[in-house]
Amino acid sequence: LSGVHLAALTKHLVTDLGAPGTDTVYGSGKALLPAPPPATLNGTTATYTPLTVPTRVLDTRAESATPGAPIGPHPRYSVLDLPVGFAGATAVAVSIVSVDATAAGYIQAVPTLMGQLGASSNLNVAAIGQVQPNFAIVPVGVSGSISLYLFAGGNVVVDIMGYFTPTVAATAAGRFVAVAPQRVLDTRPESGGPVPPQWTPHRPAAGETVRITGIPAGAAAAVVNVVADQAVGAGYLRTQPTGATGLTTSNGNYIAGLASGTLSIVPVGADGTVSVFTSNSTHIVADLMGYITGPAAPVSATGLFVPLMPGRVYDSRLTGGIHTGLTSRTLQMTGQSTPVIPAGASAISMNLTSDAAAGAGFLTVFPADQTLPVISNLNYPATDPRANAGMVRLSPSGALTTFVNRTTHVIIDVNGYFTG
Repeated sequence: LSGVHLAALTKHLVTDLGAPGTDTVYGSGKALLPAPPPATLNGTTATYTPLTVPTRVLDTRAESATPGAPIGPHPRYSVLDLPVGFAGATAVAVSIVSVDATAAGYIQAVPTLMGQLGASSNLNVAAIGQVQPNFAIVPVGVSGSISLYLFAGGNVVVDIMGYFTPTVAATAAGRFVAVAPQRVLDTRPESGGPVPPQWTPHRPAAGETVRITGIPAGAAAAVVNVVADQAVGAGYLRTQPTGATGLTTSNGNYIAGLASGTLSIVPVGADGTVSVFTSNSTHIVADLMGYITGPAAPVSATGLFVPLMPGRVYDSRLTGGIHTGLTSRTLQMTGQSTPVIPAGASAISMNLTSDAAAGAGFLTVFPADQTLPVISNLNYPATDPRANAGMVRLSPSGALTTFVNRTTHVIIDVNGYFTG
């Protein structure tokens, strides 16, 4: 660990016996070191259970805090432990929102007492006070918990969208089927993209809900990347089962003038579609990455999730150099250094980050055996780092290809893979 990360962990585990509050006075303390954690994660294959109503498990804002939450804003380098509440879960799918950051930085989600602080990141905050969301699949650690490392400080809101539980046999429901990435919704009239039947392309108004069609029949949930574009002001999106009511969570936040996307695993409604609600007027673009199988699917051992200790598998700032605009680069994912993705994996769960971009643009990630699809996995601003989760099929050789339309660095952190 670096000095900063070691200090954060020490502060998290040590009880100060002096006067309350932060100070620079030397004194004594008591280190409450836990029992040594297991050497590795529970690597059992697992199936996914989506939650129709997301469960809010953490909100540190004083005005809306969840019961027992440590009230913020928290200083930089804080570590918060969060019991997930689903017995036996090996990983959880979560929405994480950084609110009122006290500094530029990042938030990292790791299995409690097992992940290495600073070895990966899940969302980036470019400025004090910025609101920044992201989706993540996080392996569960000691005591059935995950931990959040708040390098940026501030407040944080976490909703659990679903969870993975072990299975050692082939099964029908709960498997991830990665598809050739494809655009399934584009409300911009000039794009000529897909829209729901009998729906005239226009910029959805504040409070409007738009359906996403094109999801394979029998799917229990859709894995979609949803982008807000050309918004008239700040707002949020909520991707939800069509017909759902009473939901109060969000899947992505946006501001005027900047395209912003967030991945989600969304349960489908009774009509086999999902819908997007927008709190302000904005165009909406959605790309389908795959789906979670339902109980009527064929029994198979393909598409089961195996959690990995979150780690960085690619960083163009260290290897390969910056990605030049309008170029592609193929990257081998299987058989590389920690975390090791085995040969034969069908898809990976990852976090994508752009950094030092020459201008606003987008990153597309797709199987290396396919041609460039008309989709985006990450929309990024100029200069500032920006992150989004990804669930992407690998080529038979275990590779994926990246394309950027504006020059930027690309960083890939992996947290698990799906069996082939």
